Amino acid sequence: MRFFLIMTVLLLSACSMSPARDEGSVQHVVMVWFNEEVSEQDIDEVIRQSYALQREVSLIRNIHVGRPIASERKVVDDSFDLGIVMEFANEQDMRDYVVHPAHKRFVARYVVDKIARLQIYDF
Repeated sequence: MRFFLIMTVLLLSACSMSPARDEGSVQHVVMVWFNEEVSEQDIDEVIRQSYALQREVSLIRNIHVGRPIASERKVVDDSFDLGIVMEFANEQDMRDYVVHPAHKRFVARYVVDKIARLQIYDF
């Protein structure tokens, strides 16, 4: 019984220290596999321009862009070339971003004809 009480107190303490999730925020995750002819310099430019989108489009609350970390773990998919995670205040802001002229220019310049595969997760 004492063990159960101690574990319950520890669990409740841990939960109260965890930051609350912003229920209104929306995450837009883009995983990119580039064509073979896309160079490392081209990918570096996509990274720079992805961060520039946040400066140009105020709807983007936060952005993180990075290359995969190699892993031997079978549950880790490190086959992609670039990952982009954007945070929006809400679903409508994300939908407005998708049709924003700056996003459309970005897609036309860095996505169309340069990627082998693109996978998006929104939650």
